[in-house]
Amino acid sequence: MHNTALIIIILLPLCYFFKNRYVYLIAPFVCLIGLFINPFPILLSLGGVPEHMQIYFNEEGGGGMVVSVIGMAIMMIYAVFYTKVKSENFDFDMYYRLLAVGVSLNLLFIQASIFQRFSYLFFQFCVLFLPNMLAELQKMKDKYYFVLLHFLFNCFFVYYGIKLIAPTLIRPYF
Repeated sequence: MHNTALIIIILLPLCYFFKNRYVYLIAPFVCLIGLFINPFPILLSLGGVPEHMQIYFNEEGGGGMVVSVIGMAIMMIYAVFYTKVKSENFDFDMYYRLLAVGVSLNLLFIQASIFQRFSYLFFQFCVLFLPNMLAELQKMKDKYYFVLLHFLFNCFFVYYGIKLIAPTLIRPYF
């Protein structure tokens, strides 16, 4: 288990007891301050900067903007159609809150590459949240819009995944 997974132990009870969905919707917009101020050096300076952490000061961040925009789009869809997305078998609210935490952390620490890896941990909850949300929305009267939206999301994820795969990973012996 990676050490960053330990943050879930802290955030799961917080997300379980603090349920105001509007705060979770506003949080990513507040965390946009991370585009202008990098809080990572400030956090490290509070406890001293170990020598092995110095390399993270030199790494460039900013690579998670597309993921944050997709996460915010998913959050907006859920916020607009909140009353339509209900299920006895799936806790949409909890997954929404965890996704919002991931988007917020990613935007706050967008300039620090090490924290982008950390916040991607929360985007894993989107793997279950998005298809279940779109499946519930496809039960509505205007279901074909959501079928198209689901198709477009899937096309984007396939394209994005293909762009992430290096040819050396596919053909390591050539």
